[in-house]
Amino acid sequence: MDVVGKLLLFSLLLCACEVVDLLGTNYCPEASPQCRCNLISSKSPPRSYSVICESGDKFPNLTDIGILPNTSTITFNDFNVTANSNFSRLRDFPNFIEVRFRNLANLSRVDWNWFSDRAEKVLVTSVYDVTFGTEEGCDIRSGIIIDTVQLIMKTLSRFPTCLPPRTRLIGVSSTTLYDPRNEDEHFLANFYSGEDSCYDWPNQTSTIRLQHFDFDRILPSMFCDPTYKINLLHLGWCRYGLHSLSNLPRTLTKLSLYDCKLEDQTLDLSDAIVSLFLIRVCLVRIPVGLPASLEKLDFDGNNITKVDGELEHLSNLKMLSLQSNQLTEWPDRLPRSLVDIYLLHNFLEYIPSNAFVDFKNLTSLFLENNRLLSYPLNLPMTIATVDLANNLIRTITGNYRYCNQCKVDIRNNPLLCNEDLYEYIRWMAEHARELMINGWCRPFLGSLTSSEQREELFHFIDYYTEELGCEYNVDSLICTNRSLTAAPLPSPFSLQSHLDLGHNQITELPDSIYLNQTYVQKIALDNNLLREIPNGLPYEFLTHLWLRRNRITHVTRRNGDEFVRMNNLQVLDLGENLIKMVSPYDFRGLTKVSLLRVDSNPFDCVCAIFFFAMWIETNLSEAQQQSAAPFYFPSCATPKQLEHRPIVAVLRSFSYICMDGSCYYEHLTGVFCSPTPNSWWPYSKTEVVGMIGKDGVFSAPTVNGSLTMTNANWTDSDFANITNLPFFNIDLSNNLLTEFPSKIFGEFTTVVDLSGNMITYLPYSNNLVNLTRLQSINFTNNQISIIHPKSVQTLHMVPVVSLEGNPLSCECEQLPLMTWLESVRDRLRDDDVIEMSYGSGIHAMTCVEPEMLRGRKMLDEANENFDQYCPIPVKNRTKLIIVITIPALIIVILASILLNIYLDKKRKKRESENIILGFKQLLSKESEIDAVTANSYKYDAFISYANTEEDFVYSLIKELEEKRTRKISFHQRDFIAGLSIVDNIVECIGNSSRVILIISDDFIRSSWCQYEVQVALANMHKRRRGKLLVPVLVQGNKNEDKMRGNTKTILSEISAITAPDQHAIDDVTTWKTFCDQVDHCLPTTPSNVI
Repeated sequence: MDVVGKLLLFSLLLCACEVVDLLGTNYCPEASPQCRCNLISSKSPPRSYSVICESGDKFPNLTDIGILPNTSTITFNDFNVTANSNFSRLRDFPNFIEVRFRNLANLSRVDWNWFSDRAEKVLVTSVYDVTFGTEEGCDIRSGIIIDTVQLIMKTLSRFPTCLPPRTRLIGVSSTTLYDPRNEDEHFLANFYSGEDSCYDWPNQTSTIRLQHFDFDRILPSMFCDPTYKINLLHLGWCRYGLHSLSNLPRTLTKLSLYDCKLEDQTLDLSDAIVSLFLIRVCLVRIPVGLPASLEKLDFDGNNITKVDGELEHLSNLKMLSLQSNQLTEWPDRLPRSLVDIYLLHNFLEYIPSNAFVDFKNLTSLFLENNRLLSYPLNLPMTIATVDLANNLIRTITGNYRYCNQCKVDIRNNPLLCNEDLYEYIRWMAEHARELMINGWCRPFLGSLTSSEQREELFHFIDYYTEELGCEYNVDSLICTNRSLTAAPLPSPFSLQSHLDLGHNQITELPDSIYLNQTYVQKIALDNNLLREIPNGLPYEFLTHLWLRRNRITHVTRRNGDEFVRMNNLQVLDLGENLIKMVSPYDFRGLTKVSLLRVDSNPFDCVCAIFFFAMWIETNLSEAQQQSAAPFYFPSCATPKQLEHRPIVAVLRSFSYICMDGSCYYEHLTGVFCSPTPNSWWPYSKTEVVGMIGKDGVFSAPTVNGSLTMTNANWTDSDFANITNLPFFNIDLSNNLLTEFPSKIFGEFTTVVDLSGNMITYLPYSNNLVNLTRLQSINFTNNQISIIHPKSVQTLHMVPVVSLEGNPLSCECEQLPLMTWLESVRDRLRDDDVIEMSYGSGIHAMTCVEPEMLRGRKMLDEANENFDQYCPIPVKNRTKLIIVITIPALIIVILASILLNIYLDKKRKKRESENIILGFKQLLSKESEIDAVTANSYKYDAFISYANTEEDFVYSLIKELEEKRTRKISFHQRDFIAGLSIVDNIVECIGNSSRVILIISDDFIRSSWCQYEVQVALANMHKRRRGKLLVPVLVQGNKNEDKMRGNTKTILSEISAITAPDQHAIDDVTTWKTFCDQVDHCLPTTPSNVI
């Protein structure tokens, strides 16, 4: 036997052994009729099995269950527990390591002595309140070694007091609400037994998980015994919030609180804590009291907006997570010990270049889903993972060469595929472990392996951007409004997205000029001078083609053949061209088009265009309805009588004029349409009638002129555009109408048959005023139940109105009709009069509601007894409600406006008083400053300005802080939340060496320009030897003289610096000169150097 044969035989032997193993002692049989056996682990040896018993009125007899020696888990689901349910038999199965009770009805007690000495985990899920222990108390035999107890209870009024002594992990979740103020109905009521009592946790308990709890504070009695060895505490999904984190075990090393509002955000934690997780607890700032022992800190899903050095003291911190918060600035002074930083899902835009100085252990940085505009620089060489996906990074420059076998994710950023990005990708390919970059940048630039390719790419970049003035980034070429007369040369590198040549003067595109742009998806050639649709366009991935506002006169057969290949085309715009005729054959390939625009073309609506109009209605209108996109139907330009009418609207006139016999028309008799179409005709003959009256089929109505349209499934929408049909007799019986189609009847209409429809009301009399010749309306077998008071008059106006066969009500709402019937009852008794005056079936109309009157004739019930049942007519109170509601609403709105005006004035007055008080205190404090203190200020300057000058001020602050190393204070950033305006003024201005006043129109109207404030500033300026104030006058103000006058106190002895106007700010020299003037007025040594 050769080697191959031996190997084959060996494989067969292995398979055979496996089959034997499966069919041997390790096979998992059915345990009993109520139980089944599942394989938990297939690792051999040994395999591990579980038994699941479920769904029965009778609890299974444990002695009948077939148990394998290596069965470790048993589960009881959805049984009714009875007195005969002998759970103590569980001790006969020593291999059960885990026992689960789930939704056992009538299970009121769990006795720990039921379980064998090898049982380690017990899970109880119940909708009932369950107690634990023996009937006599809590006598647990010494052999019990259960170390995990998990209780998921819908009702749990008392925390279990009897737990196995070796329980290491306790998990409790309750879903029933108890009032935390009612100690008798409290989830943890047994913790309220007294201040001096302590809850008796099992000696070996180290982990506690409490979920869906209703207490709002940690009671002293919960963890008061110092001998507890509880290390992990998990609290989640509290119902009423948690007041504070106090009275916790001092042995805790890990604390988790999630989905629970924390009221007091000042923490009282021991130095043993190394992991703290406060997730979705409504934090608005970094909590106070974080112990220096922390190694992991997770504040995910809160509302923290700023980190200002609160974490600097955590010298042991290795993991920090602030994801899904409201951070807009990079956290200040983070611990240098950090290894992993998670700041994803925030609003960060900028990372300082020195943010990672001295970070010697940082390996992971996650910044996904922020608003970063630039690539992070100067990361430490230890970095292994950087996640920058879903940001706003366009270019990558600077020092990114810190990556040594790291993994970087920059997917979903608007990267520009330029030379900088190419160099970045090339460098990363050599040094990074993995670079994740999606879109076209990676595969395209990664393929530029030769210098010739790179030079060719950069040549086309210069050609498109410098020579033609277009926007080009390899992905797209946009050359709109460039006055081009010829198409730009195609790049050898295929566009991936857009080719936009719209709004130029291009007269033609050479055949197949852009065929090599295989992957382009959208081409815009609108607003040019093209005379025909270009041939040889890229077709495989093309989804949008715009050719609007050109001079195209027709669609060629070649165009139609190429449309067939455009399998992904969704939008084709040929509107506002010179097209007069189109064949539907030309558009046969547009199977996925959701928007075809051919509107505003001079279509010649002769019979030859009928098929195109039919194609539009049958193919595109349905697609438009499904896509919910706007659709623009083309209209006729000629002949004169059809001018401006939509092509699809005249289809019905085409059907009669152009196609003989679409409806049977007999002179002097009428039009008769049946629902059966001709074999070649795509429409039902019922659709032909729509425009007959407007297209001259009847030059004048005849005595016997009639329209018969029965059993044709007409609906209300079919009559939407039909008015004033010139027929005497109109038969629309047995259709699907729900409303009275009053618009379709003309002045000659005499007889109307609407029987067998679904109409629900009788028309109001005012809708029939113009139908002076109307003699009969047949409403039999419709759905009319109530006759409105305004409709009763119709019975007087029309001699014959037939209503029999409708589900007429004889409730009180029918009082107007019943009253009318009573008034004419004597006349209606004569059958001859009935047929002549009020319809042939009024005497036979019967009640359908209420049940007690069903089948009774309405004429018999229309008597004085009906008035007794309904003595008061049902009235419409809508007008009264409107009369009362509108004035009240106006009063409330006016009161709200006046209240807002009053509160606003009061607020401004209080703000002014606070600012004046702040400067008085500041002036008082200034007199106590000695010479030594005066030279050690926290800030170089405080800037005061009006909100309208925000952009100018931010530019000045950026110049002073980033380029001149000044430390600037301003209220939007440095005023401390929670402090009053007075305290913030004293704090910020008192700690600033100078005060820069940006004086503008809005500034002089603010509280900062009040006389008292100016006097305080002037006195402070003198006490600081004329070096405090630095006024800056903003140019371009409307009242510059008035501005100087209103600030006379401040400027009386101080020379102001004039800021450059808006146009001069962009001039680098002017801006630098101005900033030098301001910087010269600041202290010689910057505050951050002192």
